Amino acid sequence: MRKATPLPHFFVSNMFRSHLSDHSLELYCLDMVEQEQELIRVEEHLLSCPECVDRAQRANEYVSIMRECLLGFAQPASLRAAADMHWEE
Repeated sequence: MRKATPLPHFFVSNMFRSHLSDHSLELYCLDMVEQEQELIRVEEHLLSCPECVDRAQRANEYVSIMRECLLGFAQPASLRAAADMHWEE
């Protein structure tokens, strides 16, 4: 009986690994991953999963567009003052 040739490590790990959640990708793209272990897990997964890399790139594009829109949005001073008062209470 012939022995099976072992698969390369990267292939085995990808074959049984699920994709990153949208939430994990969003946190990563917003630089909001708080735990070091989670950051390592996300980055290691991105090194070996082209599908999640594509999703992360799309999430980055979305975040960039939203930041540009928010920077271009000027709030009236009265609205800003009312919001500040609400948060000080």
